[in-house]
Amino acid sequence: MTCLDQAEKSFRQAKNDFGLILTLSRRATAHRLLGDYDASLRDADEIIRLSEFSDEFQIFYAEALRVKGLALYRLGQARQSTEFLEHSLNLHIHMNDTSSIPILYMETGMVYNAIGNYAEAGISYEKALQIWRQEGNLSWQANLLNNLGVLRHFQGE
Repeated sequence: MTCLDQAEKSFRQAKNDFGLILTLSRRATAHRLLGDYDASLRDADEIIRLSEFSDEFQIFYAEALRVKGLALYRLGQARQSTEFLEHSLNLHIHMNDTSSIPILYMETGMVYNAIGNYAEAGISYEKALQIWRQEGNLSWQANLLNNLGVLRHFQGE
């Protein structure tokens, strides 16, 4: 975190938008993974403000929406988080970012499962599973099949 904070300061002073947005994106994810969801949201919101209307930075905008959605989910605001995750997913689909699409389907499914929308959770999980089966990605399939097992359990299946 210290290195990311130093990089942020340097990029701000140099007025280097790309470096600043990249650093904020990495720091937002680090904050989220460390459980500092408020700090993650602050960084994500700044990325959104800096990148929303820039074609050059759309990948960062989409990632900031994802990070914000996941942080909101962890803060107990699952319904609100679905809006950000769905928006991020749609942007990744539009950009044809094939590595992120199934991950976002899985994360969106996780949130739908948490709010009791099992039908949407199942649809999202199945879409992710289909992509990872086509790719032959066994580790992601195993992770997702665990989520599907939990979903089916909640449904009494």
